[in-house]
Order: sequence, then structure tokens, then C-alpha cells
Amino acid sequence: MDDRLVLTGATLIDGTGAPPVSGRAVVVERDRITAVVDAARAPAGAVLRLDGLTLLPGLINCHVHLCLGGEADPVRPLIDDPLPLTALKAAIRARQTVEAGVTTVRDLGGKDYLELSLKRAIAERLIPGPRVVAAGRGICMTGGHGWWFGREADGPDDVRKAVREQLKMGADVIKIFATGGVMTPGVEPGSTQLTDEEIRAAIEEARKAGRRVAAHAQATAGIRSCVDAGISTIEHGVFLDSDLAARMKGGGVFLVPTLCAPRAIADGGEGAGIPAFMVRKARGLLETHGKSFALAARAGVPIAAGTDAGTPLNPHGTMVPELEMMVQHGLTPMDALRAATYRTRFRRGSPRHSRRSARRRRRALAGSARGGERGSGGQSADPGGGARAGDGGACGAGEGEVIMTRRLIWLVAALAALWPSTAAAAPEGRIVVAQGVDPTTLDPHFHEETPAYNVLLNIYDTLLFRDRDEKIIPWLAESWRVVTPTTWEFKLRHGVVFHNGEEFDAEAVKWSLDRLRDPELKNRQAANFRLVTSVDVVDKFTVRIVTGKPFPTLPNQLALRGAILAPRHFKGKDRAFTDRNPVGTGPYRFVRWDRDERLELSANERWWGGAPKVKTLIFRPIPEHAVRVAALQAGEIDLAVNVPPHLLPVIEKHPRLYSARAPSVRTLFIPIYTHQFDAANKPTGPVEGPTADKRVRQAILAAVNPDEIIGTVLESQAIRTATPLTAKHFGFDRALRPVRQDPARAERLLAESGFPTGIDLTLNSPDGRYLKDKEVAEAVAGQLTKAGIRTRVRTWEWTTYLNQLVYVHKAKPMNLIGWGNTTWDADGTLVPLWRSGNPLANYHSPEFDSLVDEAQTSLDAVRRQEIYAKALRLLLDDGALLPLYQQMDLYGVNKRVSFQALSSERIVGAWLGIRPGP
Repeated sequence: MDDRLVLTGATLIDGTGAPPVSGRAVVVERDRITAVVDAARAPAGAVLRLDGLTLLPGLINCHVHLCLGGEADPVRPLIDDPLPLTALKAAIRARQTVEAGVTTVRDLGGKDYLELSLKRAIAERLIPGPRVVAAGRGICMTGGHGWWFGREADGPDDVRKAVREQLKMGADVIKIFATGGVMTPGVEPGSTQLTDEEIRAAIEEARKAGRRVAAHAQATAGIRSCVDAGISTIEHGVFLDSDLAARMKGGGVFLVPTLCAPRAIADGGEGAGIPAFMVRKARGLLETHGKSFALAARAGVPIAAGTDAGTPLNPHGTMVPELEMMVQHGLTPMDALRAATYRTRFRRGSPRHSRRSARRRRRALAGSARGGERGSGGQSADPGGGARAGDGGACGAGEGEVIMTRRLIWLVAALAALWPSTAAAAPEGRIVVAQGVDPTTLDPHFHEETPAYNVLLNIYDTLLFRDRDEKIIPWLAESWRVVTPTTWEFKLRHGVVFHNGEEFDAEAVKWSLDRLRDPELKNRQAANFRLVTSVDVVDKFTVRIVTGKPFPTLPNQLALRGAILAPRHFKGKDRAFTDRNPVGTGPYRFVRWDRDERLELSANERWWGGAPKVKTLIFRPIPEHAVRVAALQAGEIDLAVNVPPHLLPVIEKHPRLYSARAPSVRTLFIPIYTHQFDAANKPTGPVEGPTADKRVRQAILAAVNPDEIIGTVLESQAIRTATPLTAKHFGFDRALRPVRQDPARAERLLAESGFPTGIDLTLNSPDGRYLKDKEVAEAVAGQLTKAGIRTRVRTWEWTTYLNQLVYVHKAKPMNLIGWGNTTWDADGTLVPLWRSGNPLANYHSPEFDSLVDEAQTSLDAVRRQEIYAKALRLLLDDGALLPLYQQMDLYGVNKRVSFQALSSERIVGAWLGIRPGP
């Protein structure tokens, strides 16, 4: 039948908490699921095989704000944008939401009842989007949390009137602000706001109309007042205690924790443009929030998933971060999925699970005693249908709504990290990645650049690694501990083999790390391990790393550097061999490298972490941005890095492509030579030329306006920085502000240094390595020239730039560089780039060296923060660099590829996937 679609091969999760099952076929006819049957007895129709994937009901996001866009300060556009523009933006977000597999949302506050009109437009199929359960305007006290988009009300009578206003406008649920919160200045999350009488009035009035009430409630007393009054859901519940958890469980009061919302604010920080008051409050409640949720989970409080989408750096669509945080804080993966998919039915304001619905779903998946052909009840797959008031779950969602249409089939592969499929499929298919440049080497110890790292992290494993949230996790080491302040012990995985068949053990770890530190080899990563004095084998699968002084960031280093090589394969071989013949334990094996053309890897089906989904991974260097995008459009590549902002619309409008983005860990800046170093990386004296004078260097800083470059060259796809660190790095100093452009001061400093008519300098830059790097360099040069620092830009091919200029101290007097410090500690930037004795350093200051040496060995985090603040001020005062911006990583991706952009810029083959074709 042309109108019948049969889905087979997937692991099915029904959203009730029942175990996943396989061997079933899902039958879809005219946008309706008509049956779930044994795969061997599936009816005729168009068959779509979903082998290795997981199929589950459409997700429910119980807390969103479609009128907010996830900007760093989303309140400003909400207030400033005209209503038609807000409506258009909300419609786009609704489409993004449903296209991410979220089929029902509960919108808890927007602008001028716009979300109610949006709900209607979706229900009438005028625009695509999820089913919307809308609250209208949330009710708050005058000047209370949410006043800027809520309905201010004071006293029980005024609150009752406010509830009636929302009902008149068509609200499906009533929202009240019982306590303070994060996003409103002048109020604190721990403060109570609405009185007990006001809360009771709101709930009583809502119940008369058959509506439930959701309470923004963070403070303990406010939560208690809401629970006592008969609230339906508690939003956030930050300061929940054990007594309240027990009462919520007993009363069937749902918790919608929104764990990811304050986390996004805290991680983004002021450096991302988030207002300082929001950052302070979010960071202050993170730990308590996590503990309260864990307490609720242990107590058995009913939990519904909601992300608070639209709040700062918290985009619409994805629910994965929230579900991951739920698992981190105590839910099982299945319970987390259940919180995002399972519906409950509310009657007369009292919730109870719909046992009939649960039984029906389980029967459908298990099959009937007569052969497993029981239908699923013809559940509607229409994402735009309306929900009846009083029907549905904590979110107000209708029962049995599963998104499963010919047009939209949601295979939630992103949740594989929470719940893997019951059977791993063999690797298949090919993904071609286009970076701007080729690696300079395939020796994992002899580089410090991301293009090489993105290839080599797929071939080699390290003892530790970072997950998608950039948290350090065990990798080749199953566990580690601190034996003494200078001794670290690592227990290694058993049964791991290198690609050539060698066994991985403690001897391989010792040989690899000793090789990395061998001074004769001059490995470029060695400086990061200068505190290590020995690597000792305890037994076959235990090693101890001994340091001369305490080394608190050793795990940070081992999660990035220190790849483990196959000893027998490499012993006695020279650099020319190690550059071209990589053998590790990673998820991919090296196949071939045609320099400047393509580098091919093949899946390691014996990888200890499980066979990758993609069989072949190819990296191609394409320096020109437009050529990369053209290759993406033509289907020649599947993933393009560093897409220029002006070409993003080309990708986003293409039927086979999508864009991905993330604020990068990378900052772009211009080191300014103060000293000259020899081949042994030892200072030989001040650099020859004008930049030996501190006043000239300070003039360079005063002459440049990075904000103008960000706005024009980068089309605002970057974040201005005051230092070479991002706000996420330990050691970031919020008190440091960017140098203000002052051409007059620049000219005065030049005159004071003996150059009243100006100077001539060269700015060296790569061409194609970073996003619009040549154009940025030219813009900097133009601003410098206007201030009397006549600057010529010289661009270089990447390998030449690194090996013949940067690594050998010949990029003077200035060079553009980007540094992606994924140790997430200031040590990973300040030591390799400015501490004397390192290949990248062209700055010499005994005071600076002393500061970073102390920070590197201190176990006192507060003291380390103070030291790094002082070191950064010293660098800037000396004019050792011109900070520019934090890069926004922009990618173009073929829709057949599943890809998540990471701040670390990593491209991890084991995390890539190929979606089934139409």
C-alpha cells in the first residue's frame, strides 16, 4: 500500500517504563499508528529499516518559553522586539522543536498571549510545531519575579481576577510565580513572594475551570505553601527538602526540575554576554539544585522533564542535556526517558497514572497471545492536534500521542548515551569531514593543533577523556586516585589491543609517556608534563605517575594529551616513520594519507568501547570557505567546519543540509614578540625591532577595536574577550575588561617610544585554518595602520606557518593564532604560550614564570585563581598579546549525518552516526 509505512529493526521504548523490546514492526497508515506487530508478520508496505536505532514516543517538554530565544539576555528582545517579529521568531522555534522530536510542549509564559495564537496556528496546521499547552501570562506579585512578562497581582481577589483573565484568553494551565528566581534583577531565588492566601486563591479559581496550576517555586517556604494548597506541578524546586519530597510523592505533585537552565547560565557566564546578576544567582544554586533533585528522585516524587527552553543559552528543541543531568543526579536512563514521554491523567485535580494507557502500550509492544497483531488503538501522530483542558499529564499532553508520520520519523539517536540499543550493528557507510587544513603530523606527541587532534583522537586513546559535557571520564584507565600529593595511581582496562594486535598494558603506558617526555625527541606536548618525574609499573594493569611537586591538573592533561602508542610498532623508529604510520587502540584504524588531499580511517570493530556506527571516516583539507560550502552542497563532503556566517543561510535553506554551532573553547589573539628565543627555546634577549619597547606593544592594543571586526568580518558570530581565556576556564578573571580603542593614545605612546612618524610592522597569519582568519588579520592591520602602525599582512599555508614560523620563533613581530584550551584550566594556555622555555613562547618574564609555576603546583584552588588573575594582568600590562575574541564554531552538515557541535571543537568518530534515508 502506498499509504502504509512499516518501520522495522529498531529497539522500541514505549515510554511507560517497560523494558525496551526488539523484533517488532510499527505500522503507520495515513499519519496514524495502526499496529505494532511481530516483525515476521508485518503487512505489506513501504519498509524503512532502522537497524541499530531506538524508536520511542514523541518527547514532551513540560517547561518552555517559545517567545524567548535562548539569547545571552533573552529579556531584552522580548521587551524590545515588535510583536510581529516576536511571533515570527516563536514560529521558527516551534518548528525547531517539533523537528527535534518534541511533540508536546507546555509554554509557561510569553508575550501578550502570543503563545495562545501560536497554539491555534499549529492546531489548524497553518505552521508546523508541537502540540502547545499554554499558560498565558504568569501571575506574580507587583515587582516580583517575572514581572517583565507576567500579570502583576496583589491580594487574593486580584489574583482570582488574574486567573480569570488567563482563562478568558484560552489558557490551558495557570502559571504562578510563588518565589523569586534567577532572571529578574532585585529578587533572590530563596525569597517567597505570593502569600498563602494568594496561592490558594489561584488554585481554587483554576480548579473551577478544570485547569491545573504550575508554580515557579524555588524557595523552601514557597514550595511548602504551594504543596499545602494543592498545586499540580512545582517548577524548579531548587530548595526542596525531604519533608516536602515525601508530601509531594503522597499528593502526586509533579516536579519539573529544569536542571539544564541554571547550568547553561553558569557555564556561559558574563563572557557570553549573560547579565552578571543572572550568572551570580545561577552559580549560587547549582549544587543545591542537583542535591534537591537527587533527594526527590530517591523519595519517588513524580518527575516530568522540562528544560525552561528560551532562557539564556538554552535553545529550543533538544532535551538531551536535561535528561543527561537527570541521570547524573540519580534517575535511571529509563526513568529519565519516562519523564520525557509518559503521560498521566488528571481528574478533579488529583493525578494518577493512566493504567489503561500503559496496558495498551505494553500489549502493543509485547504482542497478543494470538501472534502479536494487536493494534495500538489508532493513536494520532498529528503533531498539531489540540489537547482538551483537564486531560493529559503533568504537561497537559493528550494520552497516547506518538510522533510517527511519513514526513517526520523521530529516531532519537542522541539518547544513545543514556540508553544504548540492545544490539550493536556493524559499522557501515562513510562520512567525509572537511577541515580548513591538513594535520601537520600524525605523531600524537608532536603537535598542538586541533586539525591533527581531530584525526588522532580517533586513532589513539588517552588514559582519560572528556564526555560530551566536557567532564573528565575514565578511558584507557578504568579509575584513578591520588596516593600522595605527588603520586597518582591509574587502574587500566583489561582486554584492550592495539590495531596491530599488541596487547595494551602498563608497560605500554610507561613507554608512551616516557617517550612523550624524552628531551631528545623535543616533543611539542612535553612541556605540559614537565612536573612528571617518573611513570612506574606497579603490575600489569596498574601504573603510578610520580611528580616532583603537586600537579593538580594532571587529569586535565591526560584527558587531552598523552596518547598511548603501540611500543613494538614504534620502538627504534624515527620521526619520519611516526609522522606517517599511526597505530593506537582507538575506534578507528589508519588506512592512508594523501597529503593535502585526503586522510582515510576505517572503523576498529574490536574497539573496547564498541564498534563505531560509521565504517569509513575521511578528512579532507579545503582552505577556502566558499569551496567547503560548495562541496557540502554538491554532496562531496558531509561535515564542513568553520562555515563563514554569510554562508549560513545558504546551508539552512538547503533541503539536504543543516547548520550546527557552539561557542568554542578557542580564543583568537595576536601574540606580540617581546623576546627572541633560540632553537632550544631559551631566551637570547629582547626581540629586534620596535616591539621590544613595551610602549609600542601597548600602542598596538590601544589601536585595535575587536568589536568592530566581530560585527563586520564575523557578522557577530564571536564573543569579545579581554584575555586569552573564555569564561568557562578555571582562572578566568571577570574583573579584567577589554582594552578600549584609543588611537590618540596609540599615537602618543609611539611618539614617547621614539616613533613620532609611526612604524612599519608585519602581521603573520594562516589562511584557511580559522574562521575568516585572513580577513580578520587584514581588518586588524587596517586599524593599526590608521593609528600610525603601518601593518602588512603575510599569509601562510598552515603546515608552513606552524613548522617554519610559529614553532621555531620566526613569526615575529606579531602573528594571529587561535588557542583551544580543552584542559579547561588557565595552565593549559599560559604555560605553553608564554612561559619561557616552551616552543610557542616569545615572551620572557621571570615574574610571570614564577607565578604560573606556583599555580601549576598549588593544591589551593582559591590561591590558584588569585595567581592566574595576577599573571593575566601582567601579560596585558606588558602588552604581550592583543586579545581579540572567542570563536563561535559554525558547521554545515548533511542531514543524513547525526552530529553534535562541541565547545572543544572535537570531531569524535565514535559519536557520529548516519541516519536512515527516506
